[in-house]
Amino acid sequence: MLRVTPSASAELHAMLDDVPPGAVLRFVLNGDDLELRLDRRRPNDEAYEYAGRIVLVVEPEMAEQLGPGRVLDAEMSRDGVQLVLSTRAG
Repeated sequence: MLRVTPSASAELHAMLDDVPPGAVLRFVLNGDDLELRLDRRRPNDEAYEYAGRIVLVVEPEMAEQLGPGRVLDAEMSRDGVQLVLSTRAG
């Protein structure tokens, strides 16, 4: 199962500031690239919540493709905050 750090959750929450209630971010494949897109929660989605709002959903097939031990984190770069998906032990 994907683990989303508090800093990544806060960044996802900020990304949803100007979108309608009920909109969430979803991982989708675009060719070989993994992207976040606005969507709605669907049955069977894994949902990640922050500050009382669901900020990210992952469908079971995508969760399986991501594999175990995946972590979504937010890191500072010279261009600002960047979401980073990595594999960590433990």
